[in-house]
Amino acid sequence: MLNPIDDLRFYFLGLLVSPKIFVEIYQGLLRSIKGAQENLPFLRVLVQFFPPALVSSFRFHYSLCYGFLCWLSRKKYEPDLPDGASIPFMNKSDYQTAFIMLLLMLLVEVPISSFAFGFSIKDPIERHWAHVLMITISIYTLILVLGDRWKLKNQHHQLDRNFLYLRCADRFFADIPVEQIKNIAIFKEELEKWKLAKRKLNFSFEIVSPCSLVDKPNLIIELVESSTLHVKRKSLKMSAPKYILLFVDEPSQTQSLIANSLTHHVEV
Repeated sequence: MLNPIDDLRFYFLGLLVSPKIFVEIYQGLLRSIKGAQENLPFLRVLVQFFPPALVSSFRFHYSLCYGFLCWLSRKKYEPDLPDGASIPFMNKSDYQTAFIMLLLMLLVEVPISSFAFGFSIKDPIERHWAHVLMITISIYTLILVLGDRWKLKNQHHQLDRNFLYLRCADRFFADIPVEQIKNIAIFKEELEKWKLAKRKLNFSFEIVSPCSLVDKPNLIIELVESSTLHVKRKSLKMSAPKYILLFVDEPSQTQSLIANSLTHHVEV
């Protein structure tokens, strides 16, 4: 039984959460009705009811699991990009080192945690299910990492006369018109200080790197503010940020390449 204080806390929490739930349901109904009016298939109308972030999360995880199956079958990933200048970012990346460290952590964590459960959980049934849950999470994490690595290993950005195509596995996807690029420069600032300063100024930004823990951005792209330009982050469509921080193998060469393309558009 709850005492009066706990009871009040419980209802107060409900008052905070309930409006958001009702708003999500209302917006979901509006999306579904709009989809039905556009004569979309029933399944797509049904999907429209769920929050976009939830649907995108399922798509993102599905894509990574599919990548894992392709990795198992040794299928080579071939980026679907038009002809243009390639902008590689994996040749000088420390992603491979971080990937090996993650595998070692998983291999070490499982036996240590299993050993620790024997002392912390006395009930054999609870200990059994704790082991099952831990092993399931570890295996699923490994599947996601390998699926991400399959697509990332042979991927690159690309530039043609009209668009800058940014691809970083399924984490980030953008087709940016060249005329929407306001400026491009080598990024030499300390990342954490720069991020703090931009947050204070309410500027949005996105870091596009194979592994942000070890591959710090070395190129910054400033975009023209536009309500029509969108990007995808983990399969979720969102408005393009003000700044995109990139890690590339050759920042100076990439800067010159994009700057020349900008100059050409200005002249035209």
